[in-house]
Amino acid sequence: MKIVLVSLLIFFCQVSQAQQQHACGHAEMEELLLQKHPALLHERAALEQFTATYTAHRQQRVLSDTILFIIPVVFHIMHNYGEENISREQIVDAVRIMNEYYQKRNADTAQIIPLFQPLIGDVRLEFRLAQLDPQGNCTDGITRHQTYLTNGGNDLLKSILQWPPDRYLNIWVEKNTLNSFSAYAYLPGAPPALDGIVVTHPYVGSIGTAQGSSSIAILAHEAGHYFNLLHTWGPTNTPGLASNCSLDDQVFDTPNCIGGVCNLNAPGCIAGEISNVQNIMDYCFEQMFTLGQVTRMQAALNAPTGNRNNLWSTGNLALTGTNDGYIPVACPPIADLTNRVMRICEGQSITFENLSYGGNVDSVEWQFTGGNIVSSTDPSPTVQYPVAGIYDVVLTVFNGSGSSSIVRNGLVNVLPAVPSLTAPVTQDFESLQFPSGAWGVENAAGSAWEITTNASVSGSHSIFLQRDSLNRETDDVIYTESYDFSNCPSPTFSFRLAFANVNASGDVLKIFMSTDCGQTWNMRYSKSGSFLATATDTAYFFIPSSGQWRQDGANINGAAGEAQVCFKFQFTSKGGNSIYVDDINIGGLPVKVQTMEDVDLIQLKPNPAYQQAILILDLPLSANISYTILDVAGRAVRSNDMQLLTAGKHAFEISRPPAAGLYFLLVRVNDQLSLRKLVFE
Repeated sequence: MKIVLVSLLIFFCQVSQAQQQHACGHAEMEELLLQKHPALLHERAALEQFTATYTAHRQQRVLSDTILFIIPVVFHIMHNYGEENISREQIVDAVRIMNEYYQKRNADTAQIIPLFQPLIGDVRLEFRLAQLDPQGNCTDGITRHQTYLTNGGNDLLKSILQWPPDRYLNIWVEKNTLNSFSAYAYLPGAPPALDGIVVTHPYVGSIGTAQGSSSIAILAHEAGHYFNLLHTWGPTNTPGLASNCSLDDQVFDTPNCIGGVCNLNAPGCIAGEISNVQNIMDYCFEQMFTLGQVTRMQAALNAPTGNRNNLWSTGNLALTGTNDGYIPVACPPIADLTNRVMRICEGQSITFENLSYGGNVDSVEWQFTGGNIVSSTDPSPTVQYPVAGIYDVVLTVFNGSGSSSIVRNGLVNVLPAVPSLTAPVTQDFESLQFPSGAWGVENAAGSAWEITTNASVSGSHSIFLQRDSLNRETDDVIYTESYDFSNCPSPTFSFRLAFANVNASGDVLKIFMSTDCGQTWNMRYSKSGSFLATATDTAYFFIPSSGQWRQDGANINGAAGEAQVCFKFQFTSKGGNSIYVDDINIGGLPVKVQTMEDVDLIQLKPNPAYQQAILILDLPLSANISYTILDVAGRAVRSNDMQLLTAGKHAFEISRPPAAGLYFLLVRVNDQLSLRKLVFE
């Protein structure tokens, strides 16, 4: 008994988490769809009429059915060379699991309570990976497409790649959805361009990146929606509400319930009834379809609405290579490897991974520039790069049916073992040709980090990432050069920032540090939402004024004494506005930069100045005072000796350095430091 209770508790925790994360997005997406296409209500009404008629004639003989509904399936892997680029083995595993649920072969049917054992239905449906594509060419039923829309692409994925939905069940696999759904599907009758299932990769199968036993039924659940099933509590995504008792899933043998109560003895809405919490269309144990659900899905398979009736037709099975007796031919492989730039130091090595797909790969041939080897036939060769530079990689793959090649220009970025720049360094982007040299950019989609003259703190330039409301949940990265901190025992990292949200959008800026040329990264800064913003929310394109910049910094104590240090800024878009960065001070001064005058202590007038500026100190107590003028690289160009001053006001003339431009005035008051921007024209 104790074991049973523990198991139920585990199930309950898993389901509660799934509900919190809105595991299934069907109801929300269906509601949005009907708002955009209200005419669909007529089609849905016609489908319900067809289903009612079909049910009346089939209800008594559903168990004697002999038809096997074969459904051609294609998986579109929409990836950005991350973990979402799942293996063929994981997809095959997912199809196997779906077939077990739709043919009453899943082993956990033995756990279904006696009350519902007689109602376990066999849909007599088999999903098969397509063997012929829409043009009649060889396929393994899997396509792969690199796109940054793997982050929250949702329906936009379908416009990138879709096979005819009246011939194939299209399943798009992405990294995450815009609304944090695990997956979603529309009912039959949705616009053809939207028809199919969208699923995130942890909910595909039980191996690879899959989450495990708590998620293996997700695809079967979404396929249920695709074949016209609702949640057991009705057409919402809000299980657990008493008001669900007034709703209906249109199935005669699933008792009305509030849903989501993961207790095998959960009461139904009518006294004496028990909820079928083990139903695949609930959020709990997901182990069975009922006979009524089988009839409803078979009605959808026979109805003209949504063209589900054509999927399993004899002619379509022959066209997709999914008919019994079809002998598949070997497909030629499609060469592929990552397009993400690999950053290493001189003398380090890279192990390359063959990501080719399509047909099985019998042999490979790699070609390298700049490496210790020129070519290799090893499936995963390791190449050492002795000299700094940017290098290309070529991969060719072969089998008995053909070959293909791919070229990745600039895939390898080898940084000097000893950086040419020694901290402290200041970058104000006035003279930088960006991106150039070791500075680099990873562009997620649309806009990328670039130089702008629209706004700046010093001079006329800064870097910014332009607002891009279409590409959400994407990461745009800018890499710095490498710096030598060998003689910098107390390193600092500061910069100027300007950003505005759009309706509390929650965009995130993170800064990472690497001491091994980008092999590994440690996060040193993270701010989002109101903590990141320097200005009030605005729906307009944000261009900061002089008062909308903030001095910010990151803790980089781990850089002390390191000979090879580099940084990256990573901005994650959630629909917010443009972000600006200027005056990056690396390894320089552990001080606070103030742009507004502190009338209680320090004043600097005029600023900008021409021939001279006046430093005014208003000391509440006697103090030791000194000041230093620094250029933008942190080098001292002028300073005075420490002196003891009495309480009260004191003034110092600050003469113009030989060259006009931006400087910093470092003022020491006893042990306190303050850094002021000072411009001489």
